[in-house]
Amino acid sequence: MKNKYYLVKRNKGNVLVTILKNKSDNTYSFVNLTKGHICTYRFKTEEEAIQDLQSRSW
Repeated sequence: MKNKYYLVKRNKGNVLVTILKNKSDNTYSFVNLTKGHICTYRFKTEEEAIQDLQSRSW
């Protein structure tokens, strides 16, 4: 499976993120590739994470 990358345009500067599956509990998290940070948000499905990403106003 190929990773999908998302450009998040924010007021404080744009960041590149991807969504990866956590092996420990099979949830999904955002990985901020620009800052090298794994976000603490956890989602049951990749689709749920994408919906959250789209609903945020950055």
